[in-house]
Amino acid sequence: MKILFVVTDFGVFGGGERVAANLARALQRDYGHSVSILSFQNLTKPAPFDQEDLLVKASLNLKLYRSNYIRRIAVKIQSLIRLKKFLKAQDWQVVLGIGTYPATILGLIQSSPTIRIGCEHASLASTPAVWRVLRKYAYPKLNHLVVLTKRSMSVAQGLNKNVSVIPNSLSVSPAGAAPLSSRRVLGVGRLDVNKSFDKLIEAFSYAVKDHPLWELRIIGEGDQKRLLQEKISLLGLGRAVTIQPPVADIENEYKNSSICALTSSSEGLPMVLLEAQGCGLPCIAFDCDTGPAEIIQHQVSGFLITPGDVAEFGKRLSELMGNAPLRAQFSAAAIKNAKTFSEKAICEKWQQLFSDMLNRSQQ
Repeated sequence: MKILFVVTDFGVFGGGERVAANLARALQRDYGHSVSILSFQNLTKPAPFDQEDLLVKASLNLKLYRSNYIRRIAVKIQSLIRLKKFLKAQDWQVVLGIGTYPATILGLIQSSPTIRIGCEHASLASTPAVWRVLRKYAYPKLNHLVVLTKRSMSVAQGLNKNVSVIPNSLSVSPAGAAPLSSRRVLGVGRLDVNKSFDKLIEAFSYAVKDHPLWELRIIGEGDQKRLLQEKISLLGLGRAVTIQPPVADIENEYKNSSICALTSSSEGLPMVLLEAQGCGLPCIAFDCDTGPAEIIQHQVSGFLITPGDVAEFGKRLSELMGNAPLRAQFSAAAIKNAKTFSEKAICEKWQQLFSDMLNRSQQ
């Protein structure tokens, strides 16, 4: 089967892009499909998780990140025109738009005979207004819509009559759990407003007062980096908190940490928590509208905190930092839960969906 994955920007350290790369490799390796990845944004550098020998990649050579409103409108029109032209040039059997931007543009291409599937990787309830309007028109025109969580189903069914829940898969297959011997809290993700790393830094500032030998490491890049560094300096945490660029071997970072923390204001199904659990890390996260609650079982494999309650987050983080037996208990439960998101199980769901849709299209 000839399959195309369309992503926003394959050159960034994003969860959706990592999901696309991992799924593409697995479908090629285990099912013999021919899978390519197409990026709207021009590819100026390879993604940290990219493996050059396994994936065929292409770009529509667009510059998406415009500050000018008129230019942002123009680039959306360019996206539609260039994607339509790209799809006509080759005979794709299935095209999968991963994320709101690719799925919406894909839905707007009405003349394509290809099976078009949209896959939402964010919370449908927290999508910006302009995209809510566009997807209301585009998503019903897709052949199928895939969401990550059961919580998203009610909104999704109002956008498309054919909806499936297929969660992200656990891409790491660690040989063993993290030893939990380090005094490190780990945060991973884009340094943007939604990820709210400023709240994580603030919560850590409360917790580290009782545990001065601990450190917080944040791995990511984005437009909030300078503001986050200023906050670190303002709180006097220069020696305890570091921000580092994305790395290829993210599993090693999990293995050398003892706690994973997530302070996002909204999520789809966060890869960070899945990967952390796969490596046996106890996790603590804000219980935003979708995502964390479908991975973390409160007080069993980690802590779920009322969104925005930084003081409570800091209190629970301090509890984990100071209680090694509790970390070990949460770690065992995390590893058990992570197995339900195995790559094999999730790929089987995708394979079944592709097969069912091809059979229906040929009837």
